[in-house]
Amino acid sequence: MGPFETAAGSTIERRINNMDLSEISIKAKFLSFKTLISFVLGFLMLYLLYGQVDLNKTINIAKQCRLSLFLLAFIVFYLSILLRGLRWNVLLKNIGLRGTNTAAVEILFLSWFANVLVPAKLGDIYRAYLIRKNYDFSMLKTFGSIYSERVFDMIFLFLLFGLSGLVSFKAKLPPNVVNMLIISFSMATLLILLLLIMKHSRRLIKKVMPKRFSRFYDLFEEGALLSLKQIPLVSSCTIGIWVLECGSLFLVVHAINIHIGVPIIVFVALAASLLTTLPITPAGLGAVEGAMVIILSLFGMGTDVGVSIAILGRLISYWSILPLGFVTYLFSQRK
Repeated sequence: MGPFETAAGSTIERRINNMDLSEISIKAKFLSFKTLISFVLGFLMLYLLYGQVDLNKTINIAKQCRLSLFLLAFIVFYLSILLRGLRWNVLLKNIGLRGTNTAAVEILFLSWFANVLVPAKLGDIYRAYLIRKNYDFSMLKTFGSIYSERVFDMIFLFLLFGLSGLVSFKAKLPPNVVNMLIISFSMATLLILLLLIMKHSRRLIKKVMPKRFSRFYDLFEEGALLSLKQIPLVSSCTIGIWVLECGSLFLVVHAINIHIGVPIIVFVALAASLLTTLPITPAGLGAVEGAMVIILSLFGMGTDVGVSIAILGRLISYWSILPLGFVTYLFSQRK
C-alpha cells in the first residue's frame, strides 16, 4: 500500500473499478425516470420549435438536399469521431494503456451511443467502465485522460468559437452570443485552472483532502497529468476534429443550396457542440436544434431554412448514432 493509500481509499478504488455493468448499463439508465423526463423535455422543445414553422416549406427545402453532399457530410462527421478515438488512444498510451486504435474508436463510439440515450454525458462513465472491463485498467486513471481530453476540446472550442463570433458579427456581438462566449470561456478556464492546481498544488491538496479519498485522487491526477504528453500531436488532432465537425455542417448547408459565410457556419457548429454538454437532455436534444435556428435567424435566415438545416445537421450528428450505435453495441465484443 502506497504512502497515501488507506483501507478506505482502497475500498473506494475497488468499488469504482469493480462496478458491475448493471450499475451503469445503457438499458438501466435509458429506462430510468430521469431519462424519460429528459426525453420528454427534449421532444417538447422540438415540438415548440417545429410548431413555429410551416412544415410543408421546411420539408420542401429538405427535399432539395443534394444526396451526394449530404452523404459526404455524413462521412466527414464520422471521420471526426474516428479522429476523436485516435486522439484518445494517444492519451491512453501516455498513461500506460497499450490498446489498439480500433478498440479506442469502438469504445468511444459506444460512449457516444450512450450519450444520445441518457443525459449528463454518462457515456463517459461507460467509456471508463469499458476500459476497465477490457484491459483491467484503472477507471480513475481513465477518467483523468477523459478530463484532459475535455481540456483540449474546450480550449480550442473557445478560441474558434470566439474568433468566428467576432468575424461573423463584425465585433458587435448580441447579448445572447456574449453569454455563450462567457459560458465557453468559463468552462475552459475552470478546466485549465483545476489542471494547474493539480500540477502545482499537490501538497496543499493532500493536506486538505480526507485521507480516505487520497488514493482516488492520486489515480485521477496521474491519468490527467500524465496524459498531457505529446501536446502538439493532441492539439493537431483537436483542431482536425473541430474542422471536420464544422465541415460536416458546411456540407449540409450547401447541400440545400444555402450560401452562408464560413465563419457563420463555424460559429453555429461550435455553438451546437457546446450545447450538447448541457446535462438537461440527451446530447442536447431540442436545445441544440432551437439554438441553431435562433443563431441562423440572427444572420437573416428564415425559420423554415434554419429548421431545415437543424434537422439535416442533427440527422447526422444525433439520429444516425442511434441505429449505428445500436448495431455496434449488439455486435461489439468490448461492450
